[in-house]
Amino acid sequence: MLRLFDGYEKRHIELHGQTTTDKKGKVNGKPITVDNALSVDLVARHIDGGMPVGVAPVKADSTCSWGVLDVDWYDMPEDDVMALRERLRTRCAAFRTKSRGVHIVVFVDEPIPAKQMYQYLVALRKRLPKAVQAKTEIFPKETQTVVTPDNEPTAVWLPINGQLRECVWLIDDEQCIMPADESGVLGLLSHIDQRCRVSAQVVSEIANATPTLDASDIGYRIPDDPKGRNDLLLRIAMSMQSRGWPDTEMDAEIRRLNGDANFHDLFVDGPLPEAEIANLLKSAKRREKGTPTSLHYRMVEKFNRRWSKITINGVVEYIDKSAPEFTTFKKEALFDETSDQVVRLGKSVLPLAHLWLRDPDHARFAGVVCEPVDYDGPAYNVWRGFAVAPKDGDASVFERYILEVLCSGDKGLAHWVTMWLAHAVQHPTEPSPPTAIALRGRQGGGKSFLQERILTPIFGERYVKKVQESERLFSQFNRSIFGATFIACEESIFHGSKQTAAKLKSFISSPSWTYEEKFKATIQAKNVHRIIATTNEQQAVHVDFDDRRWTVIEVSQPFDMTTADGQQAAYDYWEPYHTFMRSDDGPGIVLRYLLDYPVDTRALTYGHGTDAKASDKVASDPVVAVLHEIAVNGICPHDTKASGILSNKTLTDLVHKAGGRSMSPEEIALRATALLPQAEKSRKAQYLERLHSYTDSDGRASVTPLMETRQRGFDMGTLAEFRAAVSRITLRAYGEDDDGVSYEPNDFGLEHTRGWSAWQPPDA
Repeated sequence: MLRLFDGYEKRHIELHGQTTTDKKGKVNGKPITVDNALSVDLVARHIDGGMPVGVAPVKADSTCSWGVLDVDWYDMPEDDVMALRERLRTRCAAFRTKSRGVHIVVFVDEPIPAKQMYQYLVALRKRLPKAVQAKTEIFPKETQTVVTPDNEPTAVWLPINGQLRECVWLIDDEQCIMPADESGVLGLLSHIDQRCRVSAQVVSEIANATPTLDASDIGYRIPDDPKGRNDLLLRIAMSMQSRGWPDTEMDAEIRRLNGDANFHDLFVDGPLPEAEIANLLKSAKRREKGTPTSLHYRMVEKFNRRWSKITINGVVEYIDKSAPEFTTFKKEALFDETSDQVVRLGKSVLPLAHLWLRDPDHARFAGVVCEPVDYDGPAYNVWRGFAVAPKDGDASVFERYILEVLCSGDKGLAHWVTMWLAHAVQHPTEPSPPTAIALRGRQGGGKSFLQERILTPIFGERYVKKVQESERLFSQFNRSIFGATFIACEESIFHGSKQTAAKLKSFISSPSWTYEEKFKATIQAKNVHRIIATTNEQQAVHVDFDDRRWTVIEVSQPFDMTTADGQQAAYDYWEPYHTFMRSDDGPGIVLRYLLDYPVDTRALTYGHGTDAKASDKVASDPVVAVLHEIAVNGICPHDTKASGILSNKTLTDLVHKAGGRSMSPEEIALRATALLPQAEKSRKAQYLERLHSYTDSDGRASVTPLMETRQRGFDMGTLAEFRAAVSRITLRAYGEDDDGVSYEPNDFGLEHTRGWSAWQPPDA
C-alpha cells in the first residue's frame, strides 16, 4: 500500500471521531492534518478497518507516481460505476469512497512531473460522460503541481479501509477488466502494483499532445456542442470579438486551431478551406468589439461553474449553482460569499466577483423554470433529475407496502395511490393532478415511511420538502419550495382553519402558483407540487361536502407500541421494508417500477372515496355532522310525529352544539338547502321550547314537553331518501342494520313507509 500510494513525505491526514452524513449524502468526520509521513502501523490499522488515513499524491520534489479522478457522485449506482470503465481505456483501479462515490486511481511506472499527471488526468476526464465530468475533481490539483512551503498539496483518503472503499474494478496490462477476487488485500494490491501501472512515456505523450489553449492574456470560450467545424470556429471567433481580441491575433489563433485534431475531434477529416476561414472571421468581426477585461477566460469559466447572474421579473440576483436548493443572493451577499477570491492587478488587489461582473462572458440566466433535464433554454432549470438511476428488479416489497400498510388491503385504493405516485415520477416537471393524499393513524403505523424511505431516496431532499407551518406554502417566504415534486406536511396543518383550507384547495388544483421571498423577486410558475399530509389526530384535513381533491387514508397500527413485545413485533415486521429501501438497489427498483406503471390521468382528477374521507367530511362541517347523526339514528329531533320534518330552530341548536356557533340561522338554513336538494320547505315543523315539570298530589314528578308547532323547517322526505342524500355527501351507507325497528304512530296519517322513528323527549 505504501509503495502504491507513495506521496507527500511531510504530512498526512487522519479521520477522527464519529462520521455523519450530510443532506447531500457526503460522509463527514473530523479530518486532522498530521505533520509526519504515513507509517506502516497507520496503514496497517487503516486496512484492518481502523482510523482512516490519507496522503497527497504530489511529493516534495513536485513529482508523483499516482493520481486520482474523484467522481463526487454520492451513492453512485453500481451500473454507472461499471459503465465508467468502458470509457477510460487505460490501466487504472476504481475504489468506492466513504460516501459511495468513486476514486479512479492511475498509477505510473516511475515518478513524473505532477503537471504531466494533471494533464493526463484531464485527458481521461474528457472520456467520461458530460454529466460525470461536472462531478469529477482531479488530484493533484492544477494549482498544486509545484510544491512550495506556501503551496502544499491536498491529501486523498486511501482505499480499502476495512469493508469500506473496496475495489470495484480494475484494468490491467492486458486491457482486461478484472473485478476484485478472493485473493485478499495483499493479492489485490500486488496485482495492481505489478500489472496496472501506466508507462510514464505514454503519459508524457498524451499530456504533451493536449494543446495549450487560451495561450493569450484574454482567452475565449470553446462551445460544448458545436454543429460542425465551421460552427465551432465561428463561435470561438465571436467569443474573441466580444472579449476584445485584436484582429491580427484573432486571425492567427483561428488559423492555428483550424485543422488541429488534438484541439478537437471534428478536425479528423482535416481543416476548413481558407475561404471559409476568411468568411467566418468576417462574420465575427461584424459584431461589436468588446473591451479586454482583467480576467482570463479560464478564471471567468471557473467562477461560472458555481455562480451566475439571474434576472427574475426585472430583478437581478445571483445564484449559487452548487447549493442543494434553489438559492439566490443579492449583490452584497455575493461579494461577502466570495470575499476570499481576489485578483492582483499590479499593486492592487480586487475582488474576483467585481471583475467577473464586468466580464462579457459571466454566466447569466433569464428567469427560472422547472423543465425536463434536457431543457436548453435561457432560464435556470431547477429540475436536476432523480437521485438514483432506474434499475430492474423485484418491487414486491414496495407493492406490499402500498397495499397492506397504507391501504389496508384495498386493491382499488392501492391502484389509485400507485398511479398518483407514478404520475409524479413520470411527469415531475408538469403541473400536478388536482388531488392530494392525507394519511392519518397512530404513531408507528408507517405513514412517514412513504416520503422518508421511498420518495426522498428516489428524488432527493431537494424535491421532497417537509412543511410544518402552513404559512410556508402561502406567505411571502415560500420560494424555497419552488420546483419541489412533493410537499410533505407532517402532523397535518390543514384541518383547523377554514381560511387555510380554502387556500389549500386552490394550491392543490391551480396549474400555476406564485413564489415569494422577502426582498427578492416574485416567481410565477407551474405548480408541480403533490401534497402528502400526515397526522396522528382524528381528523387529517378539512374536507368540504363536495370535495374532489383529497384522498384520505386511515393507516392502521397493528402493534401495541407501549409494550416491549409490541415494539419487537413492529421491528420484525418493518425490517424487510427498511432493508430493501436502504439497499443500493431498492430505490432504483422502485423508480423503474413507477416509471413503467400505467397511469390513467383522468382517474387522478378526483380523489378516491374512503371511510376516512367520509369521517373527515363529518368532522369538517357541523351541518354535515348533524345530518350524519340523524341518518345514523333514523330519528328527526323534535319530530314526535315521525314525519321527517326538521325545524330551522332545531337545526340551528344542533349545529351550534356541533361546533358551528359562528354560523347564523340563515347561513345554516342555506347550507342545509345546498346539502339536501330534495328537501322541501315546510311550516309543519316542531320545536321543543322547554320541558315543563310538575309534581302531582301523590308526590310523583313528571315532565311535559312544551312544543312550538307550525315552525319553519324542512320536509326531508322518507328516511330512505334522506339517507341516500346524506350518503352522497359522506360516502357512507346508512340503515343496513335497521331491520326489526318499530315505529311510533303519527297524527299526520302518513304511512310507515316514510321510515322515520318518532322522537321521544328526554326523561325527567
